[in-house]
Amino acid sequence: MAHQLKVKIFSGNGRDMLQAEINEWLLRETKDGKCLILNILQSESDRNTTISIFYNEYIKE
Repeated sequence: MAHQLKVKIFSGNGRDMLQAEINEWLLRETKDGKCLILNILQSESDRNTTISIFYNEYIKE
């Protein structure tokens, strides 16, 4: 098995909606053990919050 570095970006202005979207993605992508989260970055402005999740996804060669 090989791995591929990927980034998933979530952006929104509602904290609860953004949190729900991230939680759904995490449940879907990490349940089979093929996704390893490396880093999570957050940036905020007056209008928006952005969460970037860097992860390795294991793929069959």
